Amino acid sequence: MDLNSVSSLFDRIDEPEVREHLLELMQGYLHQVATNNLEETLKQKVGTSDIVQQAFIRVIEHFEQFKGTSTPQFKAWLKKIVVNEINKARRGFRTDKRNITRENALEIDSSDREKALQDDFETPSSSAMAAERIEIFHKILQTMAPDDATVIRLRSIDGLTFKEVAKRMERTEDSTAKLWYRAVLKFEEKLKIELD
Repeated sequence: MDLNSVSSLFDRIDEPEVREHLLELMQGYLHQVATNNLEETLKQKVGTSDIVQQAFIRVIEHFEQFKGTSTPQFKAWLKKIVVNEINKARRGFRTDKRNITRENALEIDSSDREKALQDDFETPSSSAMAAERIEIFHKILQTMAPDDATVIRLRSIDGLTFKEVAKRMERTEDSTAKLWYRAVLKFEEKLKIELD
């Protein structure tokens, strides 16, 4: 089934199964958008799959913001998200180049060095919030099917590429990507319940 034949699904876009199906159908389109918009210099630093992964996470987090009712509107919304992720990656690498803490320590005066070090420390409340989020994350992973939990751990926590995850899980790269997308959708549903 191609996306052009599922326009009726937009009437049921609030259903998790419909969202999952639409995202599976759009996987190739998102890769195409990322490939077409990611310049070569940035491709050497961040892979197309990484951009698509981040875009999928944003889509899952903000699916309720999509108010369209057609395939072209859905594609335009997804394209905007992919392009935003590319722009974020581009800004991130530009910021890293200018980061004062990357400069030679001899060139930083003592007040700048102290500020750079302070920026790296967390406050007690931010540490507690981070610990709570990690605890919730692991609690949810323990309730998931073993393959779902494994693919999320390997891809999202360990940061392995889909190719590396596929090799470890003895699957094809395509089936691993689909498993990851479905697992993230399930994880997000469980997270919403946990946070309510």
